[in-house]
Amino acid sequence: MGVGWGSKEPKYNIVDTGPGGEVLCYCILECWYKDSVSGEVGTVWGIGGDKVASKRAGAMFADDEAFKKAYTDALANAFLRLGTSADVHMGLFEDSKYLMQVREHYDNSRAIQAQITTTEVKPAETK
Repeated sequence: MGVGWGSKEPKYNIVDTGPGGEVLCYCILECWYKDSVSGEVGTVWGIGGDKVASKRAGAMFADDEAFKKAYTDALANAFLRLGTSADVHMGLFEDSKYLMQVREHYDNSRAIQAQITTTEVKPAETK
């Protein structure tokens, strides 16, 4: 998956809640990581889930991406234990200062892109 980390094959459990109910999918994922200093390999586990089928407005609805969502949830859940994305889970990206910086960054990016697309590109001269 990356340098120094990965996962083993995911294991899925399907839970049928009964007639006319929901079908749930749970993913259990064993992940590994390698400490860059000591070289020691550690293991973390994650569990994720999603609804494969659910009732909406009186009709059953199937989600063809439920297994992928459950896997992604399990992967994030496993590496959360190592501090991955801790800043997001601690709410550090919800304050007005951060949002202002993001808006400013994207506004500048859009301005640069607009400059690039409006500038006429001349073909190179040939000799």
